[in-house]
Amino acid sequence: MSVEAHEFLPVPPPPEPRHPRSAHRRLTSPWATVVVMGITVLWTIPTFGLLVTSLRTRYDALTTGWWTVFADPHLTLDNYRVVLTGGDTFAGGITPYFFNSVAVALPASIFPVVLACMAAYALAWIPFRGATTVLFMIVALQIVPIQIALLPLLQMFFNGWSIGPVPVFPNLDNTATGHSLLFGTYVPLWIAHTMFALPFAIFPAVQLRREAAS
Repeated sequence: MSVEAHEFLPVPPPPEPRHPRSAHRRLTSPWATVVVMGITVLWTIPTFGLLVTSLRTRYDALTTGWWTVFADPHLTLDNYRVVLTGGDTFAGGITPYFFNSVAVALPASIFPVVLACMAAYALAWIPFRGATTVLFMIVALQIVPIQIALLPLLQMFFNGWSIGPVPVFPNLDNTATGHSLLFGTYVPLWIAHTMFALPFAIFPAVQLRREAAS
């Protein structure tokens, strides 16, 4: 019976941390924590001042600073009542507009996320020629100012859009009323918000899917 000899290779030591130990100690020292907490407090003071001002009367807000509330804590909720109900300022208040915000914000958030997930799946996991170029073009759209797209969008919603003889977006102009069929609906807002948000949603989604696949 023969006994085979096995050679045991030494295990290499773990790599050194990427950041020096001294830098790590400086960033996690008590003094660094105190500095971060101080910056956080200073950053929060203006927001806290706005909150206190919203709870004061109009006269107090115009005649004294918000910090005087600590010496004379006279607070009221009348400002919120006027904003929500309208009071003597405007009928109805802003409560009806909350429904408009929800009707625009929810679909304008769901549509880009769903479309970005589908696009990210194709760009990250399906190999095809030109995928990197497509992703680069999508990322480049992030630097396009939104303002330059407003007028083309208005023309597209009213007159349609076509590339030569191929219609891309139909002409929805109603000749009887002189307005687009989308006039007075939320659809143009959903389309515009989705178009503007897609480049910002696709790029991180692609990166997350690539990291999940690796």
